[in-house]
Parts: sequence; C-alpha cells; structure tokens
Amino acid sequence: MKKTIATLALLLCATIAAVAQQQTDFASKFLKQYEGTAQLNCQTIGPDMMEMLLSMKGTQLSDSQRQQLRKVKTMRLVQGPATYSATSYYDEAINLLTNSNGRFEELTEADGGKIYARRNDGTIVELVLAAEMKNHFILVDITGTIDEDAINQLLKNI
Repeated sequence: MKKTIATLALLLCATIAAVAQQQTDFASKFLKQYEGTAQLNCQTIGPDMMEMLLSMKGTQLSDSQRQQLRKVKTMRLVQGPATYSATSYYDEAINLLTNSNGRFEELTEADGGKIYARRNDGTIVELVLAAEMKNHFILVDITGTIDEDAINQLLKNI
C-alpha cells in the first residue's frame, strides 16, 4: 500500500512538472504565429551559454549580479528586418501581451517599447521587452526566477 501511494505521488509530481515545462514562453508563441511567413530571426541563450559567459575572464559583474543572472533560464532575442513591417510586428506583440487573459502585466513604457512581466505565485518568471526603433522590431524574452528589486533598479535607469 505504501509503495502504491509513493508511486502515485511520484507520478503526480512528474505530471505537474511536465505540465509546467509545457508552458510556452512568449517569444515561442509569437514566433509560432508567424511561422513560415515572416523574416523573423531568433537567438537563444540557454543556461549553459549563460554560465559560460559568466565564467569568462574580464566579465565585470558584482557577486549579486552574477547570482541574479544564474537564475535566468533562457534569453531570446527576436528581430525583424529593417522594414515597414516593424510597426505591425510591434503592434501584434503588444496586442498578444495585453490580450493574454491576465498572464502578462505591463511594468513600464520606455522610448519605443514596453516591458511586461509574467508572475507565478508573486515571483516574476518571465520578462518581455517589445520595441520598435528606427523601423526595427526587437523582442527580448527572459525566463527564469527574476528578482523584482533588480528589475526595479534597471527600470530606474531607463
């Protein structure tokens, strides 16, 4: 009986973990919408690349900054070509973010762009910057456990 309960508990935990991992980040959702029809380019920096960057000699970061960056799961940079369609990409990204059934909240608006956050139990787990500058569309999507104090410090400098 104890083995059966333990097996069921393990199965439940595995199922919950699988469902949590299936939650798609915003950049992936945005790219999927334009799959095969747009000239969008996506660069991804994963945890291994992040660790490699952090361990490079000459990287001038405080221990606190290194600690925060180690909590980043992925960073995706999506760019569109320098064309008139930059505005439509930007408008569509903002539309998806604002019409996400409360999944994302707008944190701030800066020159040419907006920053949105997604929370899980009060913790920021995804940060999205959508911007249009000089006919270029740029979307930066950061996932992981993101410290709100660090974000507030960054936002003060924008």
